[in-house]
Amino acid sequence: MSPKSAPNLSSTKLAGTGPVVPRLTETLRIEISLGALEPGARLKIDQIRKKYDISAASVREALSILTGEEFVTSIDQRGFVVTAYQGERLTDLTRVRAELECIAFGWSVENADTDWRADVVARHFALSEAETKLGQDPFAHALEWDQRNFDFHMALAGACGSNRLITLITNHYDLTRRYRLIGLARGTDYSLLGESRHQSAREHADLKDAALAGDTAAGQAIIRKHLLKHP
Repeated sequence: MSPKSAPNLSSTKLAGTGPVVPRLTETLRIEISLGALEPGARLKIDQIRKKYDISAASVREALSILTGEEFVTSIDQRGFVVTAYQGERLTDLTRVRAELECIAFGWSVENADTDWRADVVARHFALSEAETKLGQDPFAHALEWDQRNFDFHMALAGACGSNRLITLITNHYDLTRRYRLIGLARGTDYSLLGESRHQSAREHADLKDAALAGDTAAGQAIIRKHLLKHP
């Protein structure tokens, strides 16, 4: 996946190319993540259909997908609304994500080869550049940073040998994504700004070093510490 630039949230164009439903799903996912669609906001099928000039069936399918991902809540007889933020839910998701990534990191170290180590280094370099941009303009670079961050964490898990584990980690990353992005877009998430942003970057560098050294215990300790502070 290529890094994404800041979207025009008032645009009537769908994200990406290809089939309509995946593009609409991603467009709505971005709008929810960046707060253009507020928690609790009604998602009217006819309104979305007219905005993007697509069928009502495509809108319903996209909203059903987002309901399964918990970005959207379906309310009987009332349609769909943007799911509210829940701090306790974020904590639970983050703790589970941390443990899944720890397992994947350990298995990746066991299966480590040159290609895995090279990928970790490359993904870390790309993330480092995005971290610098994030400090300059959080809104403009929030999506790019989030993609690079995802790529790096998935690189650490990339040699685990379990597609099911990778899918679980990806799902938990996506479910915590909107909590990260809304704060960055509004400049209110201080866990990834200022000195905390530099600390997060140092922890990423330490994770890269632990991977290259094959130090499972150190890497797992950093993952738990890092994710509980920077979900």
